[in-house]
Amino acid sequence: MSAALTPLAPPRSGLIFPIALLCFAVGIQVVEEVKVEYPLWDAPATTVLPIVYRNLATVALSASLLIPLQIVFCWTSFAIAQRIAALWFRCIGSAVTVRTDDKSAVSGDNAVTVETNVRNALVLVRGHIRLRYVVLWLATLLVSAAYLLCKDFISCLHDELVSCLHEELFSCVHEEFLSCLHDDGTITFPDSLLANLRNMAVGSSFIWLVMTPLFVIQFNQVRESSGTGTSADLASPGLLLSAEPNGEIAEKTTYIRGAMTTSPSGLAQELATMQALSHLADKIVGLRPLSPGEDQESAFLSLQDILGDRSRLAFYALKTEPPSDSLAHHGELVQVIVVSMGIFSSITNVSRHESRYYSLQTPLRALWPHIIKWAALLHPIDNHVMQYFIRSGRNVSSGILQAYFMIVSDKTHSKSFLHANPAVVKQALDLWIHFPKCIKPASLDGSVSTNSTIQIVRLLHSAFVHRAGQPTAEDRALFVEELIRVAGSKRALYHAFAQQTHFLTSLDFQREVHPTLATIWDDHYNLLINMVEMPELARSKIPATTIHSVVSAASKCTTVSSPALRFLNSLLRMAKSNAPLAHAVDAGIFDVFSEMREGRKPGDDDHVRLFARLLCAGMYHARVARAFVRRHPDIIHAPEPGSAPLTPRMALWRDITRVLNDARALYSTAYRRKRWQTVMQCHNPMGPHSRRVQICPCANAFYCSRSCQRMHRSAHLDSCCSDKGPWGLHGILSLADTLFICIAVRSYIDRNAATVERELSSLRIKQAPKCPQLVKQAVVRVDITDVLPDARHEVDVRTTYMPDAPLNASASVVVEVVLRAGKTSATRVLPFTIRLEELKTAGTVSRLSKPSRSSKPSRPRITTECGSAGGLA
Repeated sequence: MSAALTPLAPPRSGLIFPIALLCFAVGIQVVEEVKVEYPLWDAPATTVLPIVYRNLATVALSASLLIPLQIVFCWTSFAIAQRIAALWFRCIGSAVTVRTDDKSAVSGDNAVTVETNVRNALVLVRGHIRLRYVVLWLATLLVSAAYLLCKDFISCLHDELVSCLHEELFSCVHEEFLSCLHDDGTITFPDSLLANLRNMAVGSSFIWLVMTPLFVIQFNQVRESSGTGTSADLASPGLLLSAEPNGEIAEKTTYIRGAMTTSPSGLAQELATMQALSHLADKIVGLRPLSPGEDQESAFLSLQDILGDRSRLAFYALKTEPPSDSLAHHGELVQVIVVSMGIFSSITNVSRHESRYYSLQTPLRALWPHIIKWAALLHPIDNHVMQYFIRSGRNVSSGILQAYFMIVSDKTHSKSFLHANPAVVKQALDLWIHFPKCIKPASLDGSVSTNSTIQIVRLLHSAFVHRAGQPTAEDRALFVEELIRVAGSKRALYHAFAQQTHFLTSLDFQREVHPTLATIWDDHYNLLINMVEMPELARSKIPATTIHSVVSAASKCTTVSSPALRFLNSLLRMAKSNAPLAHAVDAGIFDVFSEMREGRKPGDDDHVRLFARLLCAGMYHARVARAFVRRHPDIIHAPEPGSAPLTPRMALWRDITRVLNDARALYSTAYRRKRWQTVMQCHNPMGPHSRRVQICPCANAFYCSRSCQRMHRSAHLDSCCSDKGPWGLHGILSLADTLFICIAVRSYIDRNAATVERELSSLRIKQAPKCPQLVKQAVVRVDITDVLPDARHEVDVRTTYMPDAPLNASASVVVEVVLRAGKTSATRVLPFTIRLEELKTAGTVSRLSKPSRSSKPSRPRITTECGSAGGLA
């Protein structure tokens, strides 16, 4: 059996297979494209012939470039497959013969023979398949893999060669071929057409000598570039508008695609058409003066004629499929696409100008899918090619933003379209968050593009989030999820706010040319306010860069002060601490605030008053007072009214300056010079005591030494909250803040000692003799949440259970404070008490203001009840 087997000769039909494959691919492609619009056998010749011509030209060109590698690949593959099949069936066929008239099963001997011969066949395969076939086949695969690694370079070289040798030839062949088509379906071929085809073949031969093994990958690229599109892609070069019997406007389309459609001459013709449409659209809406003898109606008719003329190629490039290679080699095409998007916006504006132009809206909405397709490809964020175009002076973002604005502003159809295409929302939000990266600030177009970006997101927010747009849960989820996905995190979003605000300060606002730019700052800050007030986007920790950018923008332009202050108020009320307020004071917000004293609008009084209350209440915290003293070392002087009556604004400013100056003096004397150490009392009732105290990290007790702290540990351990931060607020207040609040509240009580003593005297406090552990004490509760024109207080009586209460416990007055830091409000008992005798003599004021002693004993080390080291803040 094995001796009868001889090696087979290499197959002679290696060239037949690629030719048959190409013909089959062309036939399938033609059928798929024709049946989109017509039944297969009813298609007119004027439709079928251009498609056949284009596919043959494209495939023939690519095949001429790649035939050598294709022949090698197919030849070796078929040789191996044919030899394996021949060996297999020759072995099986010689051993097993099953006749149709034989009803019996195959005998056991035959089964053994089959198994033996199959084993022999597999052994013979190794010796009968020539090694060079396998080597050639593997080499072909390695060449294909190498092409994958340098695909971009080879594709770029291939495109350049094709463009240089075939651009003009393709253009000539295309124009002459179209001239050969007749309305009756006949076709004639002039000699010039045949000559151009011959020249094109010569050029292909030259390219074949330069570019050799590219079949496997390049053939796939040809299939992708000439793949069948959707029905939306098969649109005509022009919008053919015809009145149907029912009065509706129907869009009749015919389409011829191919490499010849984006030639330089075709793009130049389309660009001229786009400019003509732009001029007509501007004339209709009044942005451009009409020509002599021309009116809006005639301009509208001219616009319709251009849109209906297929030879004018209106929006032709926009409807074509994007090229398969990099757009870096298609700068003219990118320019036409961007211009087309801008003209789409102008004509859409015309269609909404008056009711007689509404007929344009339906065909314009048919362009939406094409705009989205190209906008995704031209998206400038993280796109190196588009960034190169932007650096070279091409405003790629302008056309995309204008088109997006027109789509989003269509209140009737935009919401359903955006839900069907959520990528539009993502790209619009991406452009808004990162517009400092894709817009050049040193031009008027940059200002207009920035304004368009802000307006697009405002419209999206109104439609998907604001209650006026009646949003659903799906609407809100789409907006929030895409925004967080684009930004990366809420913290990154707030950093983007800072970058946007800083970028706006560098723009050139020519408000006399574009009146819409007059409100860009208000629109920007209103949008940011709407964002931060959404619960899904709110943050309790505000980045310092966001605060500094707002203050910096307000300090550079007085017209920005009012909206910046509104946004700053929203951030300060949203934060959980006064750290953002300290950042704002350190950045110079008080200078901006003082400049708004008189030159503000009446509607801004509420925002000014709100910020004044936040600032003055924050001055009772050490971090805010420290930033204010460092930024403004001199005393703030209130304006003198003179002979003029005292206005509410002047009265408010006098109260503000008084609070600020008092807080400055208190910080500089009682706090910074540490005079409180000789005023506050040690919480350990047993002596002896040192002359100076320190505060426990929980901010609920003072101790003069470590020995006093150890002695009082058992009594203080239950109330110590040092593991949760001062006063158990989890770090909202620092230890310095709590200490400064104690100083400020005691200073307030000293200033109002007579009033407080009189109110306490009116209380009737009777101690129950039967239960001495229930102690009734007077309470002075000081409210520092709003200190304009001054802090407020109230007195009350409370009953406290004290197992080891001293005999004179009811003679002490407990002090409570109601405080606010950002959005956090709390009431805490201060770690000191006041005796009624002190209020009567008002002696604590003199002790707070007395000069420091010359001898300063060393400060003892204090540890917390939890065992950690502590000390003065």
